[in-house]
Amino acid sequence: LSHRGRFPLKKETKEAQIIADADSLSIFDNILTLINIRYGNSKTKKDARKKVLEKLERTYLKISNKLKPLVKDKLEDARKKLT
Repeated sequence: LSHRGRFPLKKETKEAQIIADADSLSIFDNILTLINIRYGNSKTKKDARKKVLEKLERTYLKISNKLKPLVKDKLEDARKKLT
């Protein structure tokens, strides 16, 4: 089965895609946690906001097309707040 990570794995089964999607979708339900972690690991708040937005953009691209509408509004809201 696949799990998110820096190196994309081929999702050869429906189950692997479901797990990958669920994992990616969870990022959008935990944006505040991601921001708090990045603030602690970044030199500036601007850098932290940039890195969080980059993470959200990358994660969005990994989600299957069927499920992207579930998080599109969250991504748009994050874009507005983090730029």
